[in-house]
Amino acid sequence: MGERGRFFLSSDQQNVLDEQRMATSRKIAIIEGEPGTGKSVCAASFLLDAGNLLVPTLVFAPPSESSSSSIPMLRHVQDQVPLGYLDAHPHLQVQSFAQWCQTYNDDVGIASTQKIMNYSETSAFVMQHLDAIPYSPLRSTYKSPPMLHGAIKDLLTFFRHLERHGISPQEYSYFVRGLDPSAYTMSPDVFADFAAKQTDLSASYESYRALLLQHNVNTWHGSILDTLGHVTEHPFYLHAAATSFDRVLVDDLHAMTPAMIK
Repeated sequence: MGERGRFFLSSDQQNVLDEQRMATSRKIAIIEGEPGTGKSVCAASFLLDAGNLLVPTLVFAPPSESSSSSIPMLRHVQDQVPLGYLDAHPHLQVQSFAQWCQTYNDDVGIASTQKIMNYSETSAFVMQHLDAIPYSPLRSTYKSPPMLHGAIKDLLTFFRHLERHGISPQEYSYFVRGLDPSAYTMSPDVFADFAAKQTDLSASYESYRALLLQHNVNTWHGSILDTLGHVTEHPFYLHAAATSFDRVLVDDLHAMTPAMIK
């Protein structure tokens, strides 16, 4: 690190920075590179470049499931500005994508002050509401506790996969209803079993998402899914939120999930 407000950059980092400086008319700046190549340092240097601290900027930075204090790029910036500088300048916001979505959801009234649960809390939540989730493997009375926990883990892994890809319960239900045996190389009996399992999963996913909303809780990826659904239906809300900033800086684009890219 150099003097306050400046970094010692590698030639590759400097090239990326120069490219972004030349593209001053761009609304969105994306810092790209292989993992471990110092993208976050480069992004911080871009933000701290002459005049950029005066430009209303929103920074989307990984990781997606954490508080601001663990965002590497934010730590790099804080090391180079006076203590409390970012708090005193709300036109500069460094957030994970999920944090921004949670704030957006609060602002537009999708879900007020939702508690965001980690995996352990989500697993316990499902355990408490087994009767409300119509997933057949959870209904087996002969299951031992380890088997039940395994079934819950498998189910949550599947739900998380759908959330990460921005697939809502309605979209998944539409996919299941459109299953066509001619599109699969399965015997009629095997396809019927496959379709029944997909129908079971679809109903369970819908019940799960409804339960989260009912109890005012969510997951990080679930909050992104909620935002995606809202901005798709009401794009003017996204436009209003985006016009609060003159520039959006994306750090670690490769770390974004398909739902974030959408």
